[in-house]
Amino acid sequence: MPDEPNRPEEVTQYGLPVEQFKKAIEAITRLRDEGKVLLYYTRRSTLRLIGDVDEIRLALAAGLTGNEAATRAAEVRNEIQTAVNYAIRFASPESAARIMERHHFDEDEPRGGKGQEKEREEFRALQVAKLEVAAKALVTEEVRERIARLGTSTGPWLEDLDYELILERADSLRQQKVAAPFLRLRLRYSDIRQEQYLGGIFFYGPEFGPDHAVASSFEVECDLSDIDLLIKRLSDAKQRLLKSETEEDEAE
Repeated sequence: MPDEPNRPEEVTQYGLPVEQFKKAIEAITRLRDEGKVLLYYTRRSTLRLIGDVDEIRLALAAGLTGNEAATRAAEVRNEIQTAVNYAIRFASPESAARIMERHHFDEDEPRGGKGQEKEREEFRALQVAKLEVAAKALVTEEVRERIARLGTSTGPWLEDLDYELILERADSLRQQKVAAPFLRLRLRYSDIRQEQYLGGIFFYGPEFGPDHAVASSFEVECDLSDIDLLIKRLSDAKQRLLKSETEEDEAE
């Protein structure tokens, strides 16, 4: 059977080959530039890809279909997120690759002579190359400033905003039925004060805490009028922030 021309290379135990990794990064940045995906960086230095799942899957697993495409896209996405996470946390790709090496190879076992030393060198070289690609494309100065700001947070910070469509609701107490659809918004956030109380910060440290912080949420119902209000207030707030940044640049 002839080879499939557009079939991507297999993911090795060390992750994607560098060229495949570059193509994946280029695909993500293209979706970002087209406005199809939002790259959202959390306080944990984690990159989240927020957008249409099928668009992301198609970009990261071109040439594959079905479960194979879903699996490959998840693997590639995870590797990109890991690379970005390390690129943000460490000053140089070499330092980050050293830590990745320790995590990949069991430090409690003997190094295994020259054979394993060569494996380690190959692993580090591969990770350095991919970290440099990820840092150049996805870890801008604005991203580093955001992570630094979130690292000094003393209160709640945003995690995500979910919504649920409610088509109708029956009120048995008042014997009423609401037929007009509305939304239930759920704002998810994490609170540094809860982490400190539970020992997350003291035990893990702010950079190496668990991937999922102590998350809380609150819900609010809304219809189109409420959404218009939210859009208006957020738009005004965004313009004020942009204006302050412009004023700061002009002052410099």
